[in-house]
Formats: sequence, C-alpha cells, structure tokens
Amino acid sequence: MEESNSEALAIITCNTILALRKYMKKKEANQVAVARACGLSAPVISQYLQERYQGDVAAVTKKIQDFLALEEEREDAFTGPTFVRTQQAEDVLMVCGLAHKHKYIGLIQARAGLGKTTTLREYLAHRAGACMITASSWNCSKGAIASLLGRAVRVSSPYSTLTDAVEHIVNKLGAGALVIVDEAQHLPRETLDGLRYIYDVAGVGVVLSGTLAVSARMSDKRVGINYEQLASRIGCRRTLCEKIEREDCKKIIEQAIPHPDKDVVDYCLQKANGPGAYRSLVRYLEMAVSKAAGEKENVGLRHFRAAEEALMV
Repeated sequence: MEESNSEALAIITCNTILALRKYMKKKEANQVAVARACGLSAPVISQYLQERYQGDVAAVTKKIQDFLALEEEREDAFTGPTFVRTQQAEDVLMVCGLAHKHKYIGLIQARAGLGKTTTLREYLAHRAGACMITASSWNCSKGAIASLLGRAVRVSSPYSTLTDAVEHIVNKLGAGALVIVDEAQHLPRETLDGLRYIYDVAGVGVVLSGTLAVSARMSDKRVGINYEQLASRIGCRRTLCEKIEREDCKKIIEQAIPHPDKDVVDYCLQKANGPGAYRSLVRYLEMAVSKAAGEKENVGLRHFRAAEEALMV
C-alpha cells in the first residue's frame, strides 16, 4: 500500500513539474518569481524542478498545484481593460508630452480612480527616454527617491553619498529624458526641492502626478513661500475632470461586453461617477463577467447587481 502511494505521488510530482515548466516558459517567469508566488524559496523550486528535493515533496507539490490552478483561473478571467483614451487620459498624455518636449515641470492632479497611473504607464511604454517612480508615505525622503530614480535609470556605479547618487542620476538621464513621479502628494518640501534641483541641472522634463495636495500646498499663503522655486517652474498643469462621460464608460465596458445593454451602461456610468471612479467600474465589471461566466450566461444587469452584493460596496 505504501509503495502504491509512493508511485502515485511520483506520477503526480512528475506531471506537476511538467506543468510548472510549461507555465514558466509561457510566462517567461524565472524560479525566483515562481517561488515567491508559491510561498516557497528559490532553492526549493530549483531542487523540485530537478527532482532532487529531499523535503516534503507532497506539500511542495500541493502548493505548486494550487498556484497553477489559480493562474489558470486568472488566465480565463477578465482582469480589467487595456488602455482606453478617456477624456482624463488625454489630459494626462498632453501634460506628459508638453513636459517631455519643452522640458517643463508638469503637474497632474485628480481624485483617486481617474486613471492617472494607468495613463502614465501607457506614456512610459511608448516614449523613449521616459522613466517613472512611485512615491509613498514610507519612501518619500530625498534618499529614498534618489534610490528609486537610480534604479529607474539603471545607475550601476557605486556611490557613497546622496550627492554622488544624484550626480550619477543626472549623468545617466540625458537631455531627452522625462522623469515621472506618481503619488507626488507624499513628497515633503525637501524632496520636491531635490527633484527641482535634478530638473535644473539635468535639463529634463519632470511630471508630478497625484492628488490636489501638492498644488494646495503651493498656493497656501502660510507655506507657499517654501515652494516658490518649484511653483515658478511649472509649465503645464491639469486638474482632471471628475465627471466620467458615457462614451468613455462604454468604451471600457465594451472590452468585456461587446454589445452592452443600455441598462448595463447606465448602471456602470452611475458607479463610475461615484467613489472610486474608473477603478470601481472595473471592479464591478470584473466581478459581473466572472459571475456570468460561472453561470454560462451573457452578462446582464442581474450579474452587476450580484457583483455589488458580493463586493458589499
């Protein structure tokens, strides 16, 4: 009986190894990425693929099978639309283009969910010389931003001080570059001033994208004097329109539902113009499509209602 179980495990393990190798080839994924996704170490994955793992093979096999099953579900699911040139996206692209061409500092500001980051990535994907970093509340210091920017422009030379790091970054950027900083509302005055210095010395375009907080600080008479050097260099700015138009909403829906009913478009438009904007719209769309697929039905308003109940939003 024990021998039979061992043979069965050997067959399952062999099939799992073949499936994992096929997945890695298809996705061009390395062992480190797969290990992280499975909750295992890279050496374990390496040994497992070579059939040399001496630990709990059954447990590792189960983790890999669960990972592959989830990836298969994701492959079949609608996971959000490709880029759509909405009214808001046009404004973001315009600011990026002007800042890049004329070496301006551009400012993009809007509430969350209007597609700023998605559009910035679209610009990044199609324009040579552009690089992007994302600020946050835990990596907003001058040193942290310099480190992120150094990675973005692939600075490989070692440096011992922040001044050295900035010098390497400036030399690497080149005159045709555009530096995009997303979530710029997290940056304190000192870091913004550091970016202003890089802008001046490197002679490149810079785009700051985030909420209304950055602009509000610059225009606040109590603290605005601290931002005068930066504010005076802003060559173009846009506050994205909060209202989402029906045609833009429909373009997004049609990537998942070729011919949506009027009531579906009406429902989605209402959700898109509520909290979360496009982000909420995509969330409802993903869930509704998933529910319809599970029931082998065309997507209708009923599935959106069910999605709303499931998401509890």
